[in-house]
Amino acid sequence: MFVGAISHGKSVEGYLKKGLLEVQSLYAHHEALVEEMKRRGYRHCSNMDEKWRTTKKEGM
Repeated sequence: MFVGAISHGKSVEGYLKKGLLEVQSLYAHHEALVEEMKRRGYRHCSNMDEKWRTTKKEGM
């Protein structure tokens, strides 16, 4: 949800300000969901761009 929104230029500022989104964790969360989907027998069709793997928190 968040990667798609960000990729399409939608603001996620409110989620960031409220601490509901950790951009630096998006890739890891996505990969965990992919593994869970595969374990349950679902097909996964939304690959995540490799650039999200190295996203860092502001100020770091």
